[in-house]
Amino acid sequence: MRSTPNPRLGTKGVGLNVLEHDRPCGTCGYNLKGLSPGGVCPECGSPIRPRSGTSEIAPELLEAPRATVVSIGYGCLGLVGLTVLEFLVNVGMGLGKASTLWLSAVGVCFGLAWVAGVALVTSARPGGPKGGAAGTIEFCLRWGARAGALLVPAGFACVLVVEVMNQRGLLPGVWEMVAPWVRYGGPASYVPLALAAANLALSGAEERVAWRTRASAGLMVLAFAISGFAMWMASLGATGIGSGLFVVMAAMVWLAAWVFMLIGLAQIGMMMLWAVRYGDESVEREKRRIERERRERERFRAPEAIPNGAYQGARPGRTGNSPGRATPRSDEGRSSRQT
Repeated sequence: MRSTPNPRLGTKGVGLNVLEHDRPCGTCGYNLKGLSPGGVCPECGSPIRPRSGTSEIAPELLEAPRATVVSIGYGCLGLVGLTVLEFLVNVGMGLGKASTLWLSAVGVCFGLAWVAGVALVTSARPGGPKGGAAGTIEFCLRWGARAGALLVPAGFACVLVVEVMNQRGLLPGVWEMVAPWVRYGGPASYVPLALAAANLALSGAEERVAWRTRASAGLMVLAFAISGFAMWMASLGATGIGSGLFVVMAAMVWLAAWVFMLIGLAQIGMMMLWAVRYGDESVEREKRRIERERRERERFRAPEAIPNGAYQGARPGRTGNSPGRATPRSDEGRSSRQT
């Protein structure tokens, strides 16, 4: 059925659901509650698109402390930018044939910045569960991601210590044994980070973003499993195409997982900053709403009320100076004639 945009009621049509929850317009921030997807915004005329999820944006996200939402937004975008920058720096240092010592030192710096970004992203989710099993799971994911993020700079620090001790002719000892395990523990922290970020997407009813970010966590687990299988084959003495194929598969799966997670973090960061902008512009939107209602009242002004006396005098058979009717005599005239 063809839909007809209505600036007040959105679009009327068969099978279109009316928005039952608050949803700000993505262009001007007008509240689209009560309108239908497929129509237009009464404020700016932008089309109303259906959301991917079954629920609308959580009011708790708009009512959350501004500092919390801003920190989460910049934390998500900061992790994306930090990952891209680290990749470019490593490529440049690799082309420049930098030593392992310098690579480890740069890795420590980026690792510390990564810890700060993870701490911001894993803040308490606005509108998240406060208790119960769901609240416990989110709490464990947040702190698991934070604790695991500390292993990222720690792994590079262990390699840095080993390199310094080797250059000075000292035996690394336990550092050389601990370094591989710590470096493997750092990437494992990306799994709870991805799951915690997926929960953040639920605050904006972006279920597609949430599932895409959860898929990145699943791909990471799959990459770990393939890598472990390749290492097990290598321990049995398998070499050549067989083990190399599994290594390539693990690398490709890991790359896909990172791409999905970075896209999800970027979308979540933009969503958080948009919510902040929407809250900051709430006063201006309220002023525009009041002005719009005032113009509508002036345009459709109600007729003036007729005074009660004039209304009664215009009707025959009532008291008053109606046309063709004598004025009743006063009580003074009646008393004088009696006298």
